Amino acid sequence: MSTEAWVLIAMHVPLVGWLMADRFATANAFADYIEATYFPAWFRWDTAGDKVSWVQHGLTALLVSLWGGFWALALTPEGFVAGAVFAGWCAFGGYVVRETWNALDNLMRPHAWTHPAPNRVGWAVDGIMDIVGPLVVALFWTLI
Repeated sequence: MSTEAWVLIAMHVPLVGWLMADRFATANAFADYIEATYFPAWFRWDTAGDKVSWVQHGLTALLVSLWGGFWALALTPEGFVAGAVFAGWCAFGGYVVRETWNALDNLMRPHAWTHPAPNRVGWAVDGIMDIVGPLVVALFWTLI
């Protein structure tokens, strides 16, 4: 890899480490603030439910990948797609880690397997659908 690619990776290692140490709490709070402040009422989770959150996760991954692409473009003129690919896969990985932690937290609750609510199939479907949008974004940048 080029020197610029290593610089880009090194710049983001502390950010990824902080997100994992924080267990995405600050990132989730920021996302909630953005949703409550800037999104129309029909495009909020509390109004439309999980289907909207699936689209929001895909759009977030797209913004993260564009951000990575512009950072790479600042380092080298031909680096936009490489940066977008890297950031898109990082966003996808972040969502996989986040959804895995959410599932483990839900499953480790007392009586998680015997209590009827919340529905474990619903957790699984929501967790999978939450990572489909970021996966589509990462594959898009990889394939172009």
